[in-house]
Amino acid sequence: MHNGWQLDGDILTGPHGQIFSLHTLLAHHLNHVSGQLDLALPKWRGWRFRQQRLIPPGQTFASGGLAPHTILAIARELRAGLPGNG
Repeated sequence: MHNGWQLDGDILTGPHGQIFSLHTLLAHHLNHVSGQLDLALPKWRGWRFRQQRLIPPGQTFASGGLAPHTILAIARELRAGLPGNG
């Protein structure tokens, strides 16, 4: 392949030895295109994005979620409360 990338069946190997499954990459891509992302970080377990909303654990898209403008407002408030930003 190109620039050190190698494809062996379903496995794509990067120039620095990173290994990716094409099935996993395709699933991530399709989730991204359809606006679905589950956060797998310990502090965010259960949170997920659906379209442009951040949905908390136990909630559904229909029951709400945080819209992008709300997330930005929260981020501004948090940033304003940091030392040195007063």
